[in-house]
Amino acid sequence: MGIEYCISFPPEKIDELRKTMLIFGGKCGENANRFEFRFGPPDEKWADATVVLDWEGGIYFCDHCGNREKVSVLFHRIISKALTYSDSSDSIVVKEL
Repeated sequence: MGIEYCISFPPEKIDELRKTMLIFGGKCGENANRFEFRFGPPDEKWADATVVLDWEGGIYFCDHCGNREKVSVLFHRIISKALTYSDSSDSIVVKEL
């Protein structure tokens, strides 16, 4: 539970986005498209943010209301990365769920 968004991206860029999520500090488990971001102590029960790639044709981003500053920077970086894959700022959509 948290503040949820869907960010569109070209599906052919999913492999590049997986690499990018790891560079941004995401940890993935069994699902290669799901990444958790933790900015606090390693024993925290909940992730600060969760990202799922190829979720209904986009990037699912959930802000679990943890470290506000770091989560907002992560959100900005993901949107910026999605924009690098597009022809213009009109070719991605960010919507709150």
